[in-house]
Amino acid sequence: MNQHSVHFRHILNRFIQRRSCQMHPSIALMTRNRRKFRVHRGRLRRKQMSPNHATCLPQVAKCEQRDIRWDGIYVVIVPALSVTAMENWGLITIRQTDGLYKEGQFSITQKHNLQEIISHEVAHQWFGNLVTMKWWNDLWLNEGFATLISVRAVDFLENTTWRYEDKSAELQCIALRTDQMDGMIPVSANSNANIGRYMEKSPKVNAIVYKKSSIIIRMIERLIEDETFKQGLSRFLNSFLYKNADHEDLFNVLVYVHDSSAGGHLSGQNFSLSDVMDTWIRQAHFPIVHVNRLEGSIVTLRQEKYEHVPYDPPRENSQVWKIPIFYDDPVSGKHKVFWLTDKQPAVFDMGGQFVVDPHQLTYMRLRYDMDVYSDITMALLRDHNLVPANSRSRLIDDTMAMAENGQMSYKVPFNMTMYMTSEVREIFRKR
Repeated sequence: MNQHSVHFRHILNRFIQRRSCQMHPSIALMTRNRRKFRVHRGRLRRKQMSPNHATCLPQVAKCEQRDIRWDGIYVVIVPALSVTAMENWGLITIRQTDGLYKEGQFSITQKHNLQEIISHEVAHQWFGNLVTMKWWNDLWLNEGFATLISVRAVDFLENTTWRYEDKSAELQCIALRTDQMDGMIPVSANSNANIGRYMEKSPKVNAIVYKKSSIIIRMIERLIEDETFKQGLSRFLNSFLYKNADHEDLFNVLVYVHDSSAGGHLSGQNFSLSDVMDTWIRQAHFPIVHVNRLEGSIVTLRQEKYEHVPYDPPRENSQVWKIPIFYDDPVSGKHKVFWLTDKQPAVFDMGGQFVVDPHQLTYMRLRYDMDVYSDITMALLRDHNLVPANSRSRLIDDTMAMAENGQMSYKVPFNMTMYMTSEVREIFRKR
């Protein structure tokens, strides 16, 4: 797609936009940063979109530079649409059954769903419209960023106890449950691969292209720090404005920005950011990290590919990930990273934490030895807030998954759930 065709597409969308908007009454909304947002709803006068949904629009505009224009976003609610919504440039269409909400008359789930739909489609004005993937094997460049942004927008909703951390935990749970199946696709394949699988409209593909990719993007963001990540995205969007890009283009920009601030290496390691990203998007499935206590807070960490269906005898697998183990520095309070880069056990000090990766920033399952599980269960019963909410969700999901396939007794997850009479986070209520 060349620059002339992109401009033609924009002009055509503006023409259709004006024709659509002349035909239907609208609700005028304004975002927090004074962006115009207008919803056209046809004759459905008794229902409306809550103004709250304009104020919760994603902060994707932080990536915006002055040469990326946004004159206004129009939303048209249509009676029939083959998909839930479509991110036409400046003219988002949403299916009637998914696009309407009125406070007090609709459920909180419907409110969340509409918020995610709008935020997702608005994010596509940048990731998908202003910059478009070169080929379908990199569809995740569109959908992963849009999904991450839509999940973050939950923090801008009013009158709800849902939080961004709850939604990210839910995403990871769904992605892992799908990605553990045999024959799953990686986030990004070679350009000559069977790209037909990436174009399928199925829950399995969506779990990888939308959900898993968004989790990996979030992991990379934490790895290189928020400000560096924002600078990288800004440079990427401006460098490929009205053009096509692939994952290597994104990697090159992020590596360039990261190299400028970190000298090209990660926490003193002899590999680059690009080396890390390759292990996560080019390989299907995910690792499980075994945590075994040596003494006190000192444990060993060992990785292998997670096999949900055990093989007898076990089959050889050469998959290895460069796994960042995030932990909180007790002095600065900032995230630090311990690297697990091969299959050899590595010694790690958990410090004052009851769990590894307490904020669930890495896409993996964790399996502790029984002594550690016992300590975690006692801590949850004493005060469940000693373990962050994301880790509480992960503990239950991981142990249930391993009990399902016979790798551990159901007593482990069932004992762990005894604390849940005190649980108040929405992620657990939804389950």
